[in-house]
Amino acid sequence: LVVAFFVFGLGQATFHAQSTNLITTAFPTAKGRAMGIHGIGGSIGNFTAPILITFLIGLTSWRNATLMLTLPALLVFILLGFWLTEPPRPKKVDEKKFSFSAHLLFLALNFGLIYMVYVGFLTFLPTYLVENGATLEQAGRISAFMLFVGFFAQPLGGLIYDKLGGRFLFGASSLLASLGLFLFTSGTFLPVVVTIALIGVAATATFPVTLAMASEIAKGNNVGASVGFVFGVSGVLSSFAPALTGYTADSLGLLQSFRLLIVLAGLAFVVAFFLPKQKLEA
Repeated sequence: LVVAFFVFGLGQATFHAQSTNLITTAFPTAKGRAMGIHGIGGSIGNFTAPILITFLIGLTSWRNATLMLTLPALLVFILLGFWLTEPPRPKKVDEKKFSFSAHLLFLALNFGLIYMVYVGFLTFLPTYLVENGATLEQAGRISAFMLFVGFFAQPLGGLIYDKLGGRFLFGASSLLASLGLFLFTSGTFLPVVVTIALIGVAATATFPVTLAMASEIAKGNNVGASVGFVFGVSGVLSSFAPALTGYTADSLGLLQSFRLLIVLAGLAFVVAFFLPKQKLEA
């Protein structure tokens, strides 16, 4: 399983760097909106994949169901090979120019902290729901709903970024995540799905913005490397989130572990002030 997830991770890591380069080159004046629309596809996949795989497992076995997932992968491979056009390379690009600027570092840290909140919460959300009386099916549907809100949140985040800039979007997302976690852990009168939706919107709205900002910080030089660096840092940080949340849950309980995530969201809010206020000139 570790080897399989390692291979999956390699594929995922290369995807965002290349897709961002393609899309931001094709839409230079509306990068946030374009990346937000692009993110809709990812949100649909995140939402439908758990439903699809459990349905296939019910029909056959987990091994056969997993093998069936190679079919859409092969289809996409064929479609990309025949119909995707590589963007023209900039006339003046310094292949060796890749600067770990302060903006890029703060962007990676900010997105990493928000992603830690997202992963830490989503990993243990089904467990918490089952412990509090939900069936496995109900827990799965509620957790899937948190993934589904990205269908609306990602294009919305891209539009906000194009209008108001990255600092506003990341700051607002961090506050919204903190509010959602506070309401979820305080036993508010609001339905659980509402508080979960707030957390999901706060996290997924930053995905397209992170990609767009990384491409603009690169200013045409090594966009893939810039995006890869940001996602690499966020991936490393988020890899600690399940262990940190799980350790706190074993020691103090799941609610306390979720309250710890509020601290991470608060740190992300502080880091947001070090991001560019408006869009950068690409």
